[in-house]
Amino acid sequence: MELRVCRLCKERKILEKAFRSFKKKNGFLGYRYICYECELNTNLQHYHATALSLLAEARKRWHSKDPVARSVQRLKGLYGLGPSDYDALLRRQSGVCALCQRPPHPNKRLVVYHDHITEEVRGLLHSQYNVLLGMAGDDPAILELAKKYLLERGR
Repeated sequence: MELRVCRLCKERKILEKAFRSFKKKNGFLGYRYICYECELNTNLQHYHATALSLLAEARKRWHSKDPVARSVQRLKGLYGLGPSDYDALLRRQSGVCALCQRPPHPNKRLVVYHDHITEEVRGLLHSQYNVLLGMAGDDPAILELAKKYLLERGR
C-alpha cells in the first residue's frame, strides 16, 4: 500500500484510493499529485469564478444592446414572433390594446398575451392587463368575481 502526499492539503493518503490515475503517453499508469478532495475543490472554485464572470459578461452584452434589438430577440425566442409578425398583430388590433382598446403609452410597447398551455399568441395588451389576467389564472370565473366585488364596493 503506497502513500503519497497531496501537494495542496499536505496530507498523506493511499495512492490508489485518494488520487486519480491517468495513462501516460508511454503506456504506464500515472497518478495526479493532488487528491480527489483538493481536485474537486479546485475545480469548483474555478467553475464558480468562470461561471460568474461569463454571466456578468453576458449581462453586460445584453444590456449594452439596443433596446429594440433586445425586444426583437425576446419576442422571437419566447413566442416565435418576428418584427413583422408583431407589427401585423398590432395592425389587426388597430394599434390598440385588445382589452381596453386604448393605444400604448408613449415609449412603451404592448406586451404579448398568450396561452401558457398551448403557447398560442392571443393578442397584445398593456402590461398591467397581461399581469391581471395572468394572476387570475386566465379564469373567467375569477374575473367575474373581481368585477362583482368592484361593483358592490363601489369604485
